[in-house]
Amino acid sequence: MLQSLRDAVPVVTQAIASSIAPPVDPARLGQLQSALKCFEAWIPNLPSRYAPAVAASPLLSSTSSCLYSDVTPILPSLFALLDPAAPTFQPVVSAVLAVLSSTAFADGAGAATLTVPLLQWCAQAGPPIVSTAHRDGPDETASALCRLLAGLGDHSTVYLAENLHAPLVQAFLRLVLSFTALPGSYGVDEEESERMLGFWYLFQEAFWMVEFPPESGAAREKEMWALAKAVYAELVAVLRTKVRWPTPPSGWAKGARLSPLALDVRRKETDKMFADQVERFQVYVRLRWLFGGSHS
Repeated sequence: MLQSLRDAVPVVTQAIASSIAPPVDPARLGQLQSALKCFEAWIPNLPSRYAPAVAASPLLSSTSSCLYSDVTPILPSLFALLDPAAPTFQPVVSAVLAVLSSTAFADGAGAATLTVPLLQWCAQAGPPIVSTAHRDGPDETASALCRLLAGLGDHSTVYLAENLHAPLVQAFLRLVLSFTALPGSYGVDEEESERMLGFWYLFQEAFWMVEFPPESGAAREKEMWALAKAVYAELVAVLRTKVRWPTPPSGWAKGARLSPLALDVRRKETDKMFADQVERFQVYVRLRWLFGGSHS
């Protein structure tokens, strides 16, 4: 069975590549979405290997190794479909997230083919979406971008920490910080900011473990620490606003966010919803104390 799957890989990847290759025919949107779902299902079965990489970006070392997978040739077409105005934006984001979380690209693998292209896309397409979300509130496009940022952050945490000085990395961190700082209270006005919180834990741990090469000198290390402190100073300022308890009448109350159909749900389920909201709110509080201490 496993050998049969392996034998089918070339045929499947060729079919997927031809189905998602731009330009997209509006009459073939259903076929495109089916191809994306098929791609997600096949990702675990696509083999990968390491090969010498050619430094096509200043963020990559000329001697670094590059992960090559049968997914790799499909990635440019997949990234070309990342159009926030397209009806397929959310399925494409789901497919990209499946790549980021796959075992073939575990532990931040695929910097040249995955991390850098996505950072470039985020730097270009992200700011207008975030600006609209801050002005009008998050919509489905903003929620999809938020999921993409969280997935890329989880995948590339070490890479981001090691390249904190790079403009693309700083642009990415600004987007993550902007989602963390969405106006209003979590669970009342927006649901996206919580998705970013785990990244800040991971990023801090990754940065502590960065080993600066001797040839870079103490000046480089000092510069990187200054950048990190500036980022987390902004984060603490944001968390100070997010840890405020929602005020009535829009504040959390037992059953306050229940729909009419849920009013018949047993009281204990209503109480559990309220308790879950409070527990999630405590994540902001813990982050605030971790990164900012007890001083207000």
